[in-house]
Amino acid sequence: MPTEDSFNAISVDSFGHQRESQHQQPEKRARTAAGSSPTPASFQPDHHQATPETLGGISDNGPLDSLPSTVNENYQPLSTEHTGLEGLWDMDIDLNFFPSLFDLGSGVEWNEGHHSAPKEPEQFAARIIGPLTPLTPAAVAEIYNGSRSPVLEEEAMEPRQYQPSSIYIDAQLSFPNMEEIAAEEVDQEDLAHVPAVSQSAINQMTQLALTIETKSTYPPFIEIKIPPAPIINAWVQLYFEHFHPVFPFLHKPSFGNRDTHWLLIFAVSAIGAQFSGLPHSQDCSRAMNEMVRRAGSYLCENHNQNGRELWLLQAVLLNQLALRYSGERRALELAELLQALPVMLARRKRLFTAYLPHERVSHLELPLDQKWQIWAIDEERRRTGFGIWLMDSAFESDFDLTPLMRIHEMQNSIPQEEKPWAASSAQIWAGFPTRMTTKSSQTLLQLASDASWTTMWNKTGVLGKSAILQQLLSIIEEGRRQSLYCPPGASAVDCTVAADALRQILTITHDQGQELMSDLKALGAHRILTLSALMKNDMPETPLLSTVLKLKHNRYTDLEIDRLKRKWSSSPPRTRQAIVYAAELFETVRSTYCTHYSAPALLFQAVLVLWLYSVILGQSQEFPSDAPSVIIGSANRSNTNRDQWIETGLGRVKIPGVGSFLSPLGLENLLNQSISAMGGLKWWGISKIYLQLLARLRAK
Repeated sequence: MPTEDSFNAISVDSFGHQRESQHQQPEKRARTAAGSSPTPASFQPDHHQATPETLGGISDNGPLDSLPSTVNENYQPLSTEHTGLEGLWDMDIDLNFFPSLFDLGSGVEWNEGHHSAPKEPEQFAARIIGPLTPLTPAAVAEIYNGSRSPVLEEEAMEPRQYQPSSIYIDAQLSFPNMEEIAAEEVDQEDLAHVPAVSQSAINQMTQLALTIETKSTYPPFIEIKIPPAPIINAWVQLYFEHFHPVFPFLHKPSFGNRDTHWLLIFAVSAIGAQFSGLPHSQDCSRAMNEMVRRAGSYLCENHNQNGRELWLLQAVLLNQLALRYSGERRALELAELLQALPVMLARRKRLFTAYLPHERVSHLELPLDQKWQIWAIDEERRRTGFGIWLMDSAFESDFDLTPLMRIHEMQNSIPQEEKPWAASSAQIWAGFPTRMTTKSSQTLLQLASDASWTTMWNKTGVLGKSAILQQLLSIIEEGRRQSLYCPPGASAVDCTVAADALRQILTITHDQGQELMSDLKALGAHRILTLSALMKNDMPETPLLSTVLKLKHNRYTDLEIDRLKRKWSSSPPRTRQAIVYAAELFETVRSTYCTHYSAPALLFQAVLVLWLYSVILGQSQEFPSDAPSVIIGSANRSNTNRDQWIETGLGRVKIPGVGSFLSPLGLENLLNQSISAMGGLKWWGISKIYLQLLARLRAK
């Protein structure tokens, strides 16, 4: 029989299933308190809610089938009549958006007018300040309906309006008997356009169907030994130590409580294992990522409601990052095949839409604890949506592939600052005056329209800054693509405003370097993103890797080489400025602890730019013996010799620790240092592929 804790986990979303089942299985209705709602257990954001359903012994947080049909006699089914919630049940949105604001049927007994709160894990309970007063259904409905109109009955008939259920209800899992249909009837539809289907094709499909029925859909693991809990826990801690600072989309203060879904824990641990020094940790990480991919598919196949859960979307996001940057070509191909999956799930969940404007939350007359909960839940949805957009956009900047999303789709406001997001209690959160500010509630499209990138830079956190840089980089990439592939005379994207904003941001990050010692991981990631965008803006329009390989293996004719030299000489100051940015990116990766997933790809691109400049132009240059030595790559903003070299090209250009890279020996040293720097990014396995390519460039 389910425990009190399992009943406490019923979320608002679960009652969507209850409403659906009231006409089908009356005997399974859960009862809730008719008078006052019991005190919520704790702060439980969307990705922590669980309603157990067993699928082959695996809890997948499905419908209410395993819950008791009745509890206390004082409990009655939730009534939505006259509350405004009727339309909300039909929205294709996760209704556990406010999971612990009113706990409908927690099973907590009423005792002399006081609520007895369920026991919390020790490490989390201390963060909850005082008992919470639950919100009524009408109050939650008012919050929703204040920002969205109710769904009308005719709108609910839209083809994509789907209330998910078990696969045994929703899917056609039986074939009707078609063998008794008369041959004369079949002949009337046999119009003989192509040769008749052979019996062999039917036999092969039948054989495969029997195989699917009797064997696992996936190739079986050779051996399954899930790491013990202490190791999984250690890897979770490594995730929050190394990766969370550069990609803070999970709510750290509430992660790991009793309701955190096991699949999300496993996905987080698989990323953390990449930073582990334990024996076989990298191999274990790869196996765990494959298991997460299969488990997510299994849970959704058996009950599509899981596809509406935020925890599943967060697990898919992490799994996509792991597959894409694992260094395995098969995994990268899988990530490409599944590129649309997180985007589609986020669209279905409407994570790119602003449901609760900050000013609306600030005006709610609620206890401080509940305001904090609403804000944090809304912020986590927002950050997950931005995380998916960042990952999709990186397909273009890291792999030169086409992203699925465009900026107009990002209708949610930029994420808030990190300090309120990291607050471990409502009282700490209340100490940040900007937590409810409405002036910073701008979308990416609004920032692009009024070019207020730098104004927003200091008003948002790590994820918001990453989004700003990624969008500016996308503008630069679009301009380069049009210059490369559009016919002459076609209108191209004007990158001037984006480049100006990037230069200002680069200056800001340099000035903030000493002030943000606690955020050095994020600062390093933002610098390499900024430098990469500026490098691509100023360099000649050239496909990097293919050009390098053709030059390396003498695949160009003399005419093609002359054409390439003219292109790289067409605007010397801009080309030299691109070289300066490439050298700064190279030096930033070497001198900074970079844990961002894009670091290997961006370092590789910078090295290719330096290599091309040396081979195409640098090694043919001659300088007088008294030419000044020019150091590029340092973050020093006031470098007179460097600025003069950019304008005139006079000077012996060098990189710290490399020396001159414009000679064959200097270029070899550059590649040696690049291989060493790439080896320092070993937590992302894709660095191994780039190491192989750099070694090929170094080979005689």
